[in-house]
Amino acid sequence: MNRTQTGIILIFLTLLFSGCKNPDSPVNEIINEPVGGSFYYVKNQTDKDLYAQFPVPTYDLSINKMVDIDSTVIIPHLATTKLFEDLGNFGLNPTPFHTFKHIKFFKLENGVKTLAFELNPMKNDRWVSNILSREESGYGLTEYQLLVRNEDL
Repeated sequence: MNRTQTGIILIFLTLLFSGCKNPDSPVNEIINEPVGGSFYYVKNQTDKDLYAQFPVPTYDLSINKMVDIDSTVIIPHLATTKLFEDLGNFGLNPTPFHTFKHIKFFKLENGVKTLAFELNPMKNDRWVSNILSREESGYGLTEYQLLVRNEDL
């Protein structure tokens, strides 16, 4: 290993072991921050493959600000597909309302994508939640599932 690689590893390890400590504590105890996360699934019970499109906030270094980039996930008919993971939210158990601005569902017919269904505004009551784990703080991991039927299209 060369000196540059060794230096980078040493800096990383120093930050790793010192970054989560309470500087005001005489014993320098580790700070535990409550963190929540969610997995989002779509259960497609329609007779069509669907294309879910939704904005994902992303930090753009070139302009030094947050921007929305459209993400598209294919959801085959009669299948359940993971749509998104929203993990590592300090002080928040993310819900669909917190995670998504909107979701558009498109279907493909004769080679043309057409809007079939849209969740806008986002409402939590369309989703079925299942708590996977919770800590004493009340934060943890939740799984959400959205059911899309032929009647929704």
